Amino acid sequence: MGSTEFDVPDAPRSLSTQAVQAASGDTNAVWLTWTAPARDNGSTILGYEVEGSLDGIDWTWLGSTTSKSATDLLDSGSVLWFEPGQTRHYRVRASNAVGDGQWSSTTRAATAASPPEGMSAWAQPNGQNAIDIFWGEPHLKGAATITGYQVQVCVPPKECTAANNDSDYSRVASPSGTTLSYTHTGLQPG
Repeated sequence: MGSTEFDVPDAPRSLSTQAVQAASGDTNAVWLTWTAPARDNGSTILGYEVEGSLDGIDWTWLGSTTSKSATDLLDSGSVLWFEPGQTRHYRVRASNAVGDGQWSSTTRAATAASPPEGMSAWAQPNGQNAIDIFWGEPHLKGAATITGYQVQVCVPPKECTAANNDSDYSRVASPSGTTLSYTHTGLQPG
């Protein structure tokens, strides 16, 4: 009579990420999915363990689940949420009655950097046909380096308010990220 030998499961396959949109409209969360291991090695898979890392070296336990996605971790408010402009690495492993299997191949996800906020700008006349425009760096620069600015103009009778649609504005310049002024020339007096 032969004996059956059991072992830990193989690593899960096809780990992938998908950005998840929060109620606020931000996409600062990811949804992890994977395929069950090719072999459970004779013992039914009991669940999966998920880890995350900012650098792919130091790993933090994010949670356990019995499904083949981390949706239930996300729904319970786990740390699958992260800051704008961050990259996170993920891995998952299956467990059975024998123990924990090998970690899957890693995958990574990045969220979009948040736009800069809190700029101040001012202008002063420069003769009859020009205006000098100055601005300060944003108070909140977001997670990415500022590579440039946009100077836009709105000419009445269009609705020229800060809250109005960008379609009423025309771009007149795109200074580099280190330039904090622009002279708009060719204007008509009045």
